[in-house]
Amino acid sequence: MKIISIAFLLVGTIIGAGFASGREILTFFGQAPSLYIVPIVGVLFFLSSFLLLCVGIKVRAKDKGRQGKPQSSMLEHPAQNNNSTQPQPPKELSFISKTNQLVLKKTQMVGDVFLLFNSLIILGAMLGAIESLFNMTIGLKIPYIPIFSIIFGFLCLVLAMKGLKSLIKINLFAIPLTLFLLILISSLFIGQGKSLPQEMTSGFGGHAIAVALIYVSMNMMLSATIITAVSSISKKQAAIASALAAVIISVLMFFLILGMNASGGCGAMPLLDMAKSLNIVLFFACAIVLALCIFTSMMAAMMGLNEWSKGVVGDKKYPIFVILAAGLGVSMMGFENVIGYLYPFIGALGLIYIGACTVFVLKGNGGGGKEKIKQGRGQKSNEKLKKRKVKRGEIKGNLKSEAGNDVRSDIKSNEKSSAGNNIERGKKKSKAK
Repeated sequence: MKIISIAFLLVGTIIGAGFASGREILTFFGQAPSLYIVPIVGVLFFLSSFLLLCVGIKVRAKDKGRQGKPQSSMLEHPAQNNNSTQPQPPKELSFISKTNQLVLKKTQMVGDVFLLFNSLIILGAMLGAIESLFNMTIGLKIPYIPIFSIIFGFLCLVLAMKGLKSLIKINLFAIPLTLFLLILISSLFIGQGKSLPQEMTSGFGGHAIAVALIYVSMNMMLSATIITAVSSISKKQAAIASALAAVIISVLMFFLILGMNASGGCGAMPLLDMAKSLNIVLFFACAIVLALCIFTSMMAAMMGLNEWSKGVVGDKKYPIFVILAAGLGVSMMGFENVIGYLYPFIGALGLIYIGACTVFVLKGNGGGGKEKIKQGRGQKSNEKLKKRKVKRGEIKGNLKSEAGNDVRSDIKSNEKSSAGNNIERGKKKSKAK
């Protein structure tokens, strides 16, 4: 169950409104991408997800070695009550900052800014997406007031403060429903028998692979703050969960590509347009599923931003409201513009960060090997010192015992000699008499 929960968490943080609606695929790969790109994207998702999970495992192991116990995950525990009269513990680096400190070393602050920028962009994109979704479904739009974004933003704020468990529970319900409905809608269009363009069944070139790398990198960077924070997981569990997540994403992508090609959808949310052309029931069902996907991605972004703020201002409540306000500001760019202009930029820069994470993981223990050697040497030297102290104690004890024996023998010999002298004196006195 734990592996499934982690796999669904990975999928839930990746398939926001951009992926589930089909907008991301159109932006990166066009209307008719080669189907051969799907397994490539799947493999890249598996490798990058497993990599980021391993980064989190290694950072926790090093943190445990330094402090005696691992730092609690940013997302696993709800915020503590700030009205307590007890003195507050000193602020410490957030898990994001600790990770970047080990992965990027002196450029840690650059990594923090990059990941926080990504989280803010995904938060703004999802707030914009929820506004577009409601405008498309009920046709209500209030000029200059993103009322639906504000409502969903505050609901997301409340649940984000409860921790990662709330997000996992939502994903356990949302992911199977998304998988079923997306495949159903796409299959209904695929069943119409429209022939596939030649470019979809032909091979692919280096450009397609480069685009796939940027696409996967973008998705990983938008969810890196959540993926690295997953705790209490082994590498074997991480590998299985990453593989399961990659399979789910590949299947969804395969059906989306075929469905959008068959329907010719190219709007802001192609999947919603496809559902609308089928029947009203599927249209509203699709809107609900997209709202769930938007909400889970929104929560993930808000959690990452809120956790980092705790490392700066402590365990206070007001930063999360500032985060929501900033996200609403970004959402004013519009859902399509955020995906079209900012997502590719994030993906390109994300390749550098993924490269740094790869070096960190492949370096054995990321410097931890040297620390272990030093610790081993320290333990050996401590053991030698203990043995020396024991030997010294034994020598001192022997010396003391020998000295005591010598004193006793001297006393006995003195007693014997004095006794002998007394006897001789007695004999002399008796002879004189």
